Amino acid sequence: MTRTAAQLLLPAALLLVWPAGGLASSTRINSLGGSGGFFEDDNNVLRWCGSLGDYPDLAVIETGHFDLTNGYDDDWGKTLSGPGGGVHARFDEAGRWGTGGLYFHGRADDSDPGSLHRSYLGASVTALYSREIAGISGGLMFRHTADTEFRSIDTGSIPIENGYERSRDDLGLGVRMDLSDNAYLDVAADVRHISDRAYGHDPTNLDWDTGTMDSWNNYGLRARAFIGLNDRLALSPLGEYISEDFTGTSFAGAGLLRETSDNKGRMFRFGAGLNFFVNADNFLLFSAEYLDGQVDHTIRDLAGDTDYFWREDYTVLLMRLAFETRLAHWITVRASSGYEHVNNQGDLSHNPPPGEHIPLGLGVGLHVGSLALDLALTDREPRGLSRYSAALPAVESSTWLSITLSFGF
Repeated sequence: MTRTAAQLLLPAALLLVWPAGGLASSTRINSLGGSGGFFEDDNNVLRWCGSLGDYPDLAVIETGHFDLTNGYDDDWGKTLSGPGGGVHARFDEAGRWGTGGLYFHGRADDSDPGSLHRSYLGASVTALYSREIAGISGGLMFRHTADTEFRSIDTGSIPIENGYERSRDDLGLGVRMDLSDNAYLDVAADVRHISDRAYGHDPTNLDWDTGTMDSWNNYGLRARAFIGLNDRLALSPLGEYISEDFTGTSFAGAGLLRETSDNKGRMFRFGAGLNFFVNADNFLLFSAEYLDGQVDHTIRDLAGDTDYFWREDYTVLLMRLAFETRLAHWITVRASSGYEHVNNQGDLSHNPPPGEHIPLGLGVGLHVGSLALDLALTDREPRGLSRYSAALPAVESSTWLSITLSFGF
């Protein structure tokens, strides 16, 4: 197999094996600041599928993330997250036939490899495969999710009915390769097919249907490296680009209008993390990153005429400090904080003003043999890159909990 972080820094192998392999999950990522690209974790196989072969023979059950008061839903009544689980398994003992993975998530956003729009889609299934060829570990990913919704409002005279059908398919490729004896590179890319249809019966007693709209013009490219600086330090630079251009149904709040929406956007992201392995029981991470995103939204009526146009335009500066410490052989605690500055310059009437936030996260891992239970508390909902979209309904800060049970076999 290609070198994992543990194999890169041989003098510090024990230091790296423990945080990377022994305790690893989306819950751990949440407690360490929510950006898993700057350290090793088996949950990262959903974004870096070339690393699947480094985490064979693993079963995972997760709750997703939920608010302690309101559960999984946001202020609009949309379900944000849900339970999920997955399994990794080698096809033969020696690994010559590669490693397969299969995940199910109650909500698609929990398995999203990276997009600019929160999809609010239903359940998702993700299939993964990885195999080493000529010293390079290559991985494949396929993800499918779909959702339908129908609403009917009885006004007492004229019923208002509408619904939508939406699906999304992601095809991904990942590669993990050695750069030297103390460095390796992860590269991943995915293309997304989005299909959308809306239909209804409006107050003028007319049936309407947008027909099926679909686009393959949505993709993401990303790369990261882990570079051993000495027996305790590893540098992890990261770069990412996302482009999306699709036409879909238009939403106003939680409702559906007799309109379509052209959405064209892009986002650049780059940053670096510094992993410091103090000793076999203490791991420290510092990371900094910068995001620059822009999305143009054009709302059109069914005849194709423009009703409304607005642009999202934002930059984000993120800095995080996280640590993980083992108090005893069976318990590990984690904490994270940092600084976030968001500058919104878009056209949206309710565009959030520039703002700052100090994120907080706490976590604990309980482990006996190959069984591990992870818990994380964060002061706001854990989201991916779509967090910074001004067009999304705000999710107020509160206390969010996530739980993961994993077993290595």
